[in-house]
Amino acid sequence: MITLEEKELFSNTVNGPLLDIIHKDEESLAQVKNHRNLTRLPKLKKYDAKLDLHGLTVEQAERLIKSYISECIMKKQIKRILVIHGKGSGVLRHEIRNFLTRNPKINRTEELPDRFGGSGVILAILF
Repeated sequence: MITLEEKELFSNTVNGPLLDIIHKDEESLAQVKNHRNLTRLPKLKKYDAKLDLHGLTVEQAERLIKSYISECIMKKQIKRILVIHGKGSGVLRHEIRNFLTRNPKINRTEELPDRFGGSGVILAILF
């Protein structure tokens, strides 16, 4: 059973600052095209949403990820989720990575280089 605290955590994650959706619209594209110094353009992000699991237990994190993935699937433009589990002792990292690889809604996962978080993050790509 999901506790009130976990429900609030999920709600804050989906509706709050932890959901970092990249907006790919014509206005943004026009701003990039009109930029005067093209060598200073920002790098494109390689994810559509991110989820930070720092401080959660494995059980809380798995429930949150499951709900978060369902929410992302409903928002059809979200296909690549950056999952931040942290480095720590490695327990959460190991369990989250196993959970994601077993999840039938995940097409694949990708490791990221150290400059993007290395062993403390994983990129989950939805079908």
